[in-house]
Order: sequence, then structure tokens, then C-alpha cells
Amino acid sequence: MDRMSQTAACCMLCAIPLAAFSEVAPGVTGSRGEAIEGSVAALTLEDLPPEDWKEPSKPSITERLKLGVDYWFTKGEGSWEIEAFEFIDVAVLAGIASELEWEDIDSDIPVFSVDLALLHNVRISGRYGSGDIDDGELTDSDFLSVSTPFESTGNIKFSESKSDTDGDTEFYDINVHYELPEKWYPKLLSHAEVFLGYEYYSDELHMMNGVQTVSDGFFAPPVGPFGGLDSTYDFEWEGVRLGARAEYNPHPKVSVGVTLAVLAVLDYSGEGFWNLRREFRRQAPNYEHEADSGEGLDVSVDLEYFPWENVGIRVGYWYKQWSASDGEDTKFFTDAAAAELGLDGTSTTADLGDVESVRHGFFAGIVGKI
Repeated sequence: MDRMSQTAACCMLCAIPLAAFSEVAPGVTGSRGEAIEGSVAALTLEDLPPEDWKEPSKPSITERLKLGVDYWFTKGEGSWEIEAFEFIDVAVLAGIASELEWEDIDSDIPVFSVDLALLHNVRISGRYGSGDIDDGELTDSDFLSVSTPFESTGNIKFSESKSDTDGDTEFYDINVHYELPEKWYPKLLSHAEVFLGYEYYSDELHMMNGVQTVSDGFFAPPVGPFGGLDSTYDFEWEGVRLGARAEYNPHPKVSVGVTLAVLAVLDYSGEGFWNLRREFRRQAPNYEHEADSGEGLDVSVDLEYFPWENVGIRVGYWYKQWSASDGEDTKFFTDAAAAELGLDGTSTTADLGDVESVRHGFFAGIVGKI
């Protein structure tokens, strides 16, 4: 057969309908014909242009890079207490306790966040925020207790003062995340992960405008305003974060997330300068606090809505708490005061009781993803 005849034969063969194969091939049953037809149909589907057909996928909000800027409208609190006991007789124990509580140390904090995927199931993330504190209030209370073999007076408040507080707050954290396999969490969720990280938090506070509100008339100053208050105290926490996060997509453009982290092995450091105590040294700090093995909690709920493909809006609520106990309080005295008190050196120590910082509030911001 010459070349022209071969070409004509091929063209005729290609024009034969698929149904004709069963007729020209005796013994080929319907099942074999259906297999051939399915194969041709599969080839036709794969040859469609990409814009006409896409492989369906499960919604996910794990991107290569996510950046966020939020405003966190926070309420803040802080407190610490110390106790010192001394035998004033063989069977008489006297104790003095001080308790300081800061309230309304609120701050509107811009928070910057970044989330970067390193592998398909491993990411790193970090956050940083800082803001000013205004219109806070410190309540400083002192108590006296006396115990004998027969009775105890309990804590009797002999002094209380209040003062205005302002200052600054700052925090940051860095975390490594591991995305869990889908078989490890309910199908309702679109994403679940665990993470391990480190965090730092501080409140730097400044007190002024003091007012004595309770006085025994002997140990404490008289009731009323007192001038010259210009004191400081700094709360500082750092430690390990261990937590988990789960996300749910009620709509392709909407995600709801919950994050829970336990703060463990927290180290606490507090530094203060009380300028009205003449027996204290004049250099800051003139008293320090240390505690370890603290613990805390970090909980947040957020909702993200992406009206655009890569830019969205985020709102939520965030609560953070740090606490420690059984620490040490160290006070530093002037040389003259130390000699008058008969101290061995220029410092004394006492038991630091409970210490706590809390910050919480709603936040809102924008988020971008790549």
C-alpha cells in the first residue's frame, strides 16, 4: 500500500464512532466496551483547560506567610505581697505584711504578628506589642499581726495609701508550630496544631500623687494627701509556652480559631524604687523581688473574614495571666540606716508571697496572607 493509501485508511479509522468498536470486534461484550469508553472519557476530562476543571481541596488557612496588625484594647492588673515575722519575746511572734495592688493599668496596644511556614506541617510565629499605661491606681496596704500561745490578733490594717499610676507595657513571643494530621482531629475542624515557644512580658509603672486613706496615728502618716511621691515598680515575666490551636471554616472566606497555651517554668523579677523611705538607699532599685516556677494562662478566640483573596479583617478576645509564689524580697538600706538597725550588711530579705499580672481585652485588626 502506498503512502497516500495508508493516510486515507488512518483517517477513516479515526472517524469511526466509539460504538462501532463493539460491532467490528466480535466477542467483545458490553463490559469491555464500557471500559474502553471510560478510558476515553477520562482522557477527555484531563485534557480540559485548567480554568474549566480543578481538583477539589479541603479549605485551609495555613499559608506560606501571614502578617497581621491588631489593636488590643486591654484592661490590666498587678499585685504582690510580702510577709516578715520576728519574735519580740520567747512566745510572742509579730508579723508585718504589705500588699500592693494595681488596678486600671489599662493600655491600647498595637500588636504585630508574623506566621511563616517552613515545611508543609511546620511553622514559626512571633508577636510583639507595646503601649502606654494611663490613669491607673495603686493601693498600698500594711498589716500587723501578733501571735501568742493563747491567741492571735490576725491581720490588722494599720496603713493604707492610694496613688496615681502610669507607665508602659511590653511583650513578645516566638513559637514553633506542628500541624496535626487530619486523622487526629474531628472532620468539623479545618486545621489543628500544637506549639512550643518562649515569651516575655513587662509592666513598668510610675507612681505619684499619694493620698493616705487609713492610718493608725502612730506607725502610719496622718490621713490626707502627702507630697513628693515619685516611685517606680517593674513587673517582668519570662518563660515557656506550650499550647494548641484549632480552626473551623463555616464559609470559604471565614475562619474561627481558638488558642490555648499554658505558661510554665515562669521566672519573675520585680524591681522597685520607693523614694519616700529615707532608710532605703537612694539608688534604684532599693528593693527587688525574685520568684521562679511560676505559671500562667494564655487564651484567645478570633474570627477572620477575607472579603479579598489575600487581605482580611480579624477580631477577637485575648486573656493572659501570670502568677508565682514563694519568692524572695530583698530591701537595700543606706549605710547609716543599716548601722542603726544593727544589720549584718546593708540588705535584708523576707518572704515574697503571691505575685500576679493580668492583661485582657478585645482586639481588632487586619491580616494579609501569601
